[in-house]
Order: sequence, then structure tokens, then C-alpha cells
Amino acid sequence: LRLPVNVLNAVVEAITSSSLIQEFSSGFWDGTKLACWMKGETPWKFFPKLSIYLRATNTSQSFRITILPQLYVQPIADVDGTLDCFRFGLSSSANGLVIGATVMEG
Repeated sequence: LRLPVNVLNAVVEAITSSSLIQEFSSGFWDGTKLACWMKGETPWKFFPKLSIYLRATNTSQSFRITILPQLYVQPIADVDGTLDCFRFGLSSSANGLVIGATVMEG
């Protein structure tokens, strides 16, 4: 999922304020670092569901897309067979909202 920079910043701020993880590395949010948990543990309980409201063709109507943490906190690597590592799956876009295949499959 790619979001305009100001929207991404607001989403990250909302996630960090509601996440059960305190003092999370800023590198995770900007995509430069992975977050790892012990093998078999999943981090999704620590992150909220995200909802995006999109306006329908009739401007007085909208619809909602709900994105589960499993779709934006993505498994990426197994380290030494002891850690499962994840990446933050949201990034910035210069061209507006981009909803990719991963979100659409969810």
C-alpha cells in the first residue's frame, strides 16, 4: 500500500500511538529495518486494523477497505532458524494512493 507522504506520516503516527509496542525502531517505519520475533511468534496482535474510506462515484457515498496487520506487517525473512522477521508494508507515493495486489488479495 502506497500513500501520499503526509497521509503515510499520519498513519504511522496513529499506528505508533495505538500499537502495543513501545519505542519501536524508526527504521521499521521507513522500511530500512526489519522487526524480528522468536520463531513461531507473530506480531499482528500488536498492530491495529487500518481502514481506508474511499468516495464512491456518488459523492455522498463511500466504501471502506479494512487492512489487517497481516497485510501491512509482512513476513520477509527467517534468521538462523530462531527468528521470524517482518517488514512494514506501507510506503510513500508521489502520485496518490496506490492499492497493490497484496491488499486487494486480503
